[in-house]
This record gives sequence, structure tokens and C-alpha cells, in this order.
Amino acid sequence: MGTAQNTMFVYLSPWEANTDEDSLVGGETHFPHLPFVADTADRTRFSVLKRRDDDDDGGELQESTKGPLVMPVPGSAIFWMNIRANGMGNRRNLHGGLGVLSGVKRGMNMIGMASGVERD
Repeated sequence: MGTAQNTMFVYLSPWEANTDEDSLVGGETHFPHLPFVADTADRTRFSVLKRRDDDDDGGELQESTKGPLVMPVPGSAIFWMNIRANGMGNRRNLHGGLGVLSGVKRGMNMIGMASGVERD
């Protein structure tokens, strides 16, 4: 079995007719082991804000101290290398999708496979 050498996640537009793409709330992809989001990053696509876990309504935002959030903007994509130049796995790219509070999030993963790669 091979190892996922690289990954691309593409955010697709909603498939349902008459769906307002701007109605999507939540659904960010969180990379807690990456250090930061550059000050020059496009804030419509990357954020350092996250929903507070203890909120009943899930709507209040606070600054994340554990990595950036990638916003689910239809038509955009995220690409990352899972394998370092030395052939070892890159655990900094561990990530998770946050829940969608309202609207529809559609995405597609494309994974490039490699064989004979060790994990760190």
C-alpha cells in the first residue's frame, strides 16, 4: 500500500439549485500544528479566528492559538505535501474539518500516492 505523498482539497460550489453560496457558515479546515497565518494572507480565505468550544450557539469567535483555519470558499483549493524532502511524513499537516453551522459545504480530495515512504 502506498503513502499519500501530497493532497489537494477543492471546495466545490453547492449542487442544489437556488442555493446561496454566501449562506455557508463554518466548515473551515483547521491545521492546528502549523504555526501561523501570514499578516499578508487573504482574510477571506485564511483566518486565525475560531468558534469557541463552550458556546451554545457556536457563533462567537476567538483568536486561535493553534494554527490557521482555511475558509471554505467555493472554487478555491488547498494543496500540501504530506512527505518532507527527506522522505519522512510531515505531521504538521494533520488537520480536521470543522462543522458546518448553516449552508452546504461540498469538497473533493485528490491524493497523490507514493510507495516505500516511511512515517516519522
